[in-house]
Amino acid sequence: MAKGAISLRYVLEGTGHDVVLIHGLGQRLEDWDVQKEALVNNGYRVLTFDLRGHGESEWTAEEVNIRTYAHDLNRLLCQLSIDRAHLVGLSMGGAIAQMFYRDFPEKVQTLVLAATFSYFPENMKQSSLESRLSYIDQGKMEELAELIARRSFTENAPIELIENMKKTIADNHLAAYRGSMIASINADSREYLAEIEVPVLIIVGEGDLTTPLACSQYLHQHIKNSRLVVIPEARHMLTQERPDSFNRELLQFLREMRER
Repeated sequence: MAKGAISLRYVLEGTGHDVVLIHGLGQRLEDWDVQKEALVNNGYRVLTFDLRGHGESEWTAEEVNIRTYAHDLNRLLCQLSIDRAHLVGLSMGGAIAQMFYRDFPEKVQTLVLAATFSYFPENMKQSSLESRLSYIDQGKMEELAELIARRSFTENAPIELIENMKKTIADNHLAAYRGSMIASINADSREYLAEIEVPVLIIVGEGDLTTPLACSQYLHQHIKNSRLVVIPEARHMLTQERPDSFNRELLQFLREMRER
């Protein structure tokens, strides 16, 4: 195993152009099931995987940053002989997708940046760190999971979605979640947004409390070949709360790229 390499759980399904789905902080590959099914049914080969320290993927005690996760993905793509793909990243996954493009632009066909950010302002970064670390360092992952799940969906969301997310977050390994959270909050792609040459779809829930609409607007303003779509009646987990709307926009974007 190459230096820095780590064992990742993944699923590769379907045939056609490659689409890679990169989940958010505290999630796992199953959180993309609805999107994966839609993509496979529309003629794409889809790669889902657990980020290091998430789901069933390995974790090490070494310090990590967003580049760590991007290079994990590159090793996985090399292992699977995937030369070029459409990258779809949600939240932290969107930050990883941006970093992946910076380091491996020749491997990216398009980017879909969902409910994500280029950076967090210092005040937002500090408040998020302080509030979450207090739960993590006291071992109160179930309480943190409750808070995150409630903020990630609208008040009208089905209770099963909220309960499922609570369980997923609460099941995280404490040290892995802590390290991943710090890496995500410290991510900053501002200096290379102007370098992005591929088509980009930016999509966000209208009421997102975790990565507010302003984060997506900033991305749109600084990525020249981008389109911004705002999904109404959705917060951070728009992929689960408004899957039909999300999938429609994603498939339309990919279809347009295929027809170019």
